[in-house]
Amino acid sequence: MTLALGHAYSPGTEAQGQSGNRGSNMATLDEATLNLKSAIERLEAAVDQRKGRASGLEGDLASARQESKQLQDSMGVVSDRLDATITRLKTLLET
Repeated sequence: MTLALGHAYSPGTEAQGQSGNRGSNMATLDEATLNLKSAIERLEAAVDQRKGRASGLEGDLASARQESKQLQDSMGVVSDRLDATITRLKTLLET
């Protein structure tokens, strides 16, 4: 039997060609697996890094909120004192 390319068919040549391709295919598969593992490790590292940044930002946000609350409380005290001083000045000026 002759193939379309004009090569004679022989049962042993097909198996030999496939076994040679298997080695090459396995090397390619191993390389692809290593590349995939490396990509997954890089993604995991990026996720961990973002988690670290996010937790740091959460701490900064909590500190900023606490400082804002303290400043609002201080502004309330200052406002009350100013109102009291203005009232006393008005009283002094009216007398």
